[in-house]
Amino acid sequence: FGGEAIGFADLAERREVHQIPLAGPAVSLEMHGDETALTCAQAEGVCYVVAVPERKILHTVTVKAGANPDPALLLEGE
Repeated sequence: FGGEAIGFADLAERREVHQIPLAGPAVSLEMHGDETALTCAQAEGVCYVVAVPERKILHTVTVKAGANPDPALLLEGE
């Protein structure tokens, strides 16, 4: 919470092994299944869809000013 990156950890070694920088402080992080994470930089109005195994951002969504996106939730369409 509050960091300007998403961190990935090696649980066996109990240490951070990778970071993805964000536009601003993350206010939430939600897992969607085992392979996708969602987070938002609320004040900056930016949401991210992250591929966890690949440790990369799949999609970036910028919302209307003042929308303050949080919490992150993935809605699937047909």
